[in-house]
Amino acid sequence: MPEETMEEGISFLRPMPQNLFQFSETTVQLFDEVVSLSSLIDRSTILNFFITYCGPCRQEFPSLQRVRTILGSDWNVIAVNVGESKEEVLNYFKEVEWTGDVILDPKRDLAKKFAVCAFPTTYLIDKDGRIGFFIKNDVICQCMIGGIDWDTEQMVTFLKDAAVKIGEKAE
Repeated sequence: MPEETMEEGISFLRPMPQNLFQFSETTVQLFDEVVSLSSLIDRSTILNFFITYCGPCRQEFPSLQRVRTILGSDWNVIAVNVGESKEEVLNYFKEVEWTGDVILDPKRDLAKKFAVCAFPTTYLIDKDGRIGFFIKNDVICQCMIGGIDWDTEQMVTFLKDAAVKIGEKAE
């Protein structure tokens, strides 16, 4: 698979040709409605799993909010709260600025499908539901674990490059 090396040892590989699972068959809870996950993933998507008592999650949200603005309509950025109540999440967002979609996953069903075992965990997904793989420090990864400075010049360049590659057909 073709790759381009980015600063800090990160490069993006095109998504694998198969979907991890059928997004159209997966329903998720927003604050006031249940929708199919595929209806939210209509373009390149950053899917970020978090919990309210996670320090790195709290630290990365401001930069995640800023990168939403920088990337505009090229990317959809969705936060997924795992295992907590709607009230806990609403209280959290009184302290942490966020204007994007929030999926509530109180029973951890979506987190289990994505094998989330640490927070924050972030996936890059194309509009067809394929998870993008990338290389970091010579290791092929399908998700990013830990807090990230999303709005750095290197990360914005990485995401813009990934959006182009996500739109291409996987080989």
